[in-house]
Amino acid sequence: MKKYKIIIIDDEESILNALKRTLREDNYEVVTFLNSEASENEIKKGDVDIIMCDYKLDGKDGIEFLEDIAKGSPQIATILFTGNVDFQVAVDAVNRSNVDKLIVKPWENQDLKNTIKQAI
Repeated sequence: MKKYKIIIIDDEESILNALKRTLREDNYEVVTFLNSEASENEIKKGDVDIIMCDYKLDGKDGIEFLEDIAKGSPQIATILFTGNVDFQVAVDAVNRSNVDKLIVKPWENQDLKNTIKQAI
């Protein structure tokens, strides 16, 4: 059985730890980063199945980051999460970066797991 690789980017370590705990029992290799720049080398390796990132990132927003991913690696599923429920953020996420799913913090663990399964 293939072990799917998920990269998660958020500037809050507590969020990264919560996501790792939530996904640890499933068949995923979870790699976390506190900023988008640090994740770039891991993404360039090319064996990433899903990228999850927060809307608010260092230097650029998550939509811009996922837009770059969609251009360079369209096969990678992308999930944007945010604590800010804003209709325009959702529209931009879909239209600009072709994000596969938008998740609002706080998330329900089972909903998150279902979203990941659908993205794969």
